[in-house]
Amino acid sequence: MDMGKGHSYLSLGGLVLVALLFLSGCATTRNVYVFPDAAASGTATIISSWTRNGLTDWEGYSIESIDGKYVSYGMSDRDWVTIPITAGVHQLVVFGQFNRTFGGSCPCQTYAELTFEAESGVNYKLLGEVKGVNINFWVIDKETGEVKSDVSGASYARSPQDSYVPIYIPM
Repeated sequence: MDMGKGHSYLSLGGLVLVALLFLSGCATTRNVYVFPDAAASGTATIISSWTRNGLTDWEGYSIESIDGKYVSYGMSDRDWVTIPITAGVHQLVVFGQFNRTFGGSCPCQTYAELTFEAESGVNYKLLGEVKGVNINFWVIDKETGEVKSDVSGASYARSPQDSYVPIYIPM
């Protein structure tokens, strides 16, 4: 009895299965925001903001999605990436996080939605403020400081803490 032939069919079947798994993973499209060409007419820009007043006193506000499409920052620091955006009305999902003291009840965070209308050639900045139990968000024109969006807020909660896995080292 020749076992080599059956073994080659199993290997070929396994190879086909692995190839199908890889191809099916590539076939799924993510709902990711595609940056328009910043040099094209009809575009504006928007940037997140970050403030640090000490080791444990900081706050940051960033754009998570534009018009229902997740903003991918790649390996860049999301707080310093200028995002090109087309002129017109846009729905943003924004993220805010802050900390005030060492060992306190934070860092804390929240998400909110806000709408604003971008004008061609204008540079915008997302700002925020911790006020009471809320984080409020708005968009300004970077040149004039004029508020260009509705002010949207949401109550914050403590950020999820990093989990750890205890390591047992037998002695």
